[in-house]
Amino acid sequence: MANLSITLSEETMARLQALAAEFGCSEAEFAAESIEQWLESVDDLRIAEDRLDKIRDGHSSSYTLKEVERELGLAD
Repeated sequence: MANLSITLSEETMARLQALAAEFGCSEAEFAAESIEQWLESVDDLRIAEDRLDKIRDGHSSSYTLKEVERELGLAD
């Protein structure tokens, strides 16, 4: 594990402390988990944007749920 030192505003630190207490963990644990989740969200967004670009450029296709259900024999 690596360490990171950051400076937070008083308001942000108070919010961090309150939320950490609410979730029953330390400020460091809450901040680390929050950063990890945010990084995962950024990665997911980049993947989604890349896929959308491929669809727009004609290098990939998209299908509606009804089309997929029909193809798989799941349509009503």
